[in-house]
Amino acid sequence: MKRKLLIILLGIIFCNVAITLMSCNHVPKKGIKEQRREEIRQAVRLHKLRCPYVVPNAGITIVDIDVDDDYMIVKVEVTDGYYKSTLLTPEMANSDRNVARCISSYSNNIIDMFVEYEFGMKYIYTSQETGETLLEIKIPAKKLKEVKEKVKTGEIQAYTLIELTEMELADMSFPTQIEEGLWLTDAYIQGNIIYYVYNFENKIDASDVSQSEIYELRELCIDGLREEFGALMYKQSIIKENIHFVYIYKDNRGKEFARINIGPDDLWY
Repeated sequence: MKRKLLIILLGIIFCNVAITLMSCNHVPKKGIKEQRREEIRQAVRLHKLRCPYVVPNAGITIVDIDVDDDYMIVKVEVTDGYYKSTLLTPEMANSDRNVARCISSYSNNIIDMFVEYEFGMKYIYTSQETGETLLEIKIPAKKLKEVKEKVKTGEIQAYTLIELTEMELADMSFPTQIEEGLWLTDAYIQGNIIYYVYNFENKIDASDVSQSEIYELRELCIDGLREEFGALMYKQSIIKENIHFVYIYKDNRGKEFARINIGPDDLWY
């Protein structure tokens, strides 16, 4: 799910920035625009102290968060191999739909604040190996306002988690070995359900699999999903889109011996 992670990983940090900004959110008096801009700068720089921030289970590090005259700037390091595997183009990253996805992690008050006080957002992805800039997402305050209005009027919609997952699955090759004796042989989407098909290299009859073993397998699936989709933006998307994950397990004959269905209520209760 690397493409999804690069597109929306900043929600992990931005939620904290938003909370800080909201804590000092008051109605400004006339003539103190620059004072309010400085308050925003200070709120963003508080999170600079938390860097570097290693995104769990991702191989991605947020190395710096800062602000200049007109932008909040987040610098992210990834490996060259990781970035290439996402197949994320600058055009897609800077598209209105992706900008809509980025700003969806904020409350309307936060976006309004950035727009009113003319702050944009800039995300810079660099190579861990060479330090070379791999990708830059630049969202001026004017574009923030335009995209917000387009979403409000229904002219565009932010990428859904299902859409991003579909793009990711389209780039995958099957079969893929997960571990010795176990292969991921297919992954596909139907409606709001994401299916993963696994094949074991040995013969397994459904009658030989106990309910306790199914329970343990289910718990492993849930733990894995919680790790991968633990960020707030993922959680919001899974609940809003009512996304379910179905794991189908087959033996070396292609016979299904277990099927596990996991929904939002199973992940967060």
